[in-house]
Amino acid sequence: LTQLNDMQTGKKATVPSGYRLTAAGDLEPIPGGPADFKREGAFNADVASMSSTESALNRLAEEANALKAAPGLGGITGLRGAFPDIPGTDAANARAKLDTLKSQVAFGTLQAMRDASKTGGALGAVSEKELKLLESNLAALGTAQSQEEFEKALSQIVKYTDEAKSRSRGAFNLKHQSGT
Repeated sequence: LTQLNDMQTGKKATVPSGYRLTAAGDLEPIPGGPADFKREGAFNADVASMSSTESALNRLAEEANALKAAPGLGGITGLRGAFPDIPGTDAANARAKLDTLKSQVAFGTLQAMRDASKTGGALGAVSEKELKLLESNLAALGTAQSQEEFEKALSQIVKYTDEAKSRSRGAFNLKHQSGT
């Protein structure tokens, strides 16, 4: 086995199986070896995860932009938003888009919390009240607010998706540029 100096202790250390020393004295996986396949598998898993995350964020932004541009938005905000929608109207269509957007926010937030948990199940069952709180996680989407404020909240969601995609790409690039 090849030996190298441990920088902290000055003692000789062996190169782990499946790795080799580079000219600069760093370790790298031997191409085609088990460590290389493991690294490649982690890379592929990270690519798939980032792709899935970006896809979900794109859907969220598209839904927020569609609601912002919906002709019936004025019919579901402010004073008019306090009354039931007449079926088949632009307001009813806008309210349906709002319901879709709220569910995407709630379930996206819930999934992010579960993904952040080591076991994936730290939250357990979520009550209807907790689900309503998750719906408001990214922005206030109450129909009692003015149309202008509601549109600002929708813009805030779109801004969040852009920033989240940027953070995700940055973390991916940082992790994989160093070869780990």
